[in-house]
Amino acid sequence: VIQRFLHKFSPSDCQFIYDDVTSNLVHVATQRYGCCVLQRCIDHANPIQRKSLVDQIGANALQLVQDQFGNYVVQYALDSCPPNEHSVIISKFVGSVTQLS
Repeated sequence: VIQRFLHKFSPSDCQFIYDDVTSNLVHVATQRYGCCVLQRCIDHANPIQRKSLVDQIGANALQLVQDQFGNYVVQYALDSCPPNEHSVIISKFVGSVTQLS
């Protein structure tokens, strides 16, 4: 149902979804269906909403990449967001490559 809202309504009409997902990003991203919802949020967000999501993904990137579903969210953000938004995510991996190997 949430994905349908994102598809049918404008980003401003769905602000309540972005607010909730951003506030609960780790919980949403690490759930089987939640990671799909989060990916659709990235797809349909306006630039301000997407930046907020990417900032939270970046803040929790090390935790997310170690989760079976959260890992997909980080990969999706890197694949689908503009390069200027990648640094907040990439910076979390500096000095952690060995830990993640």
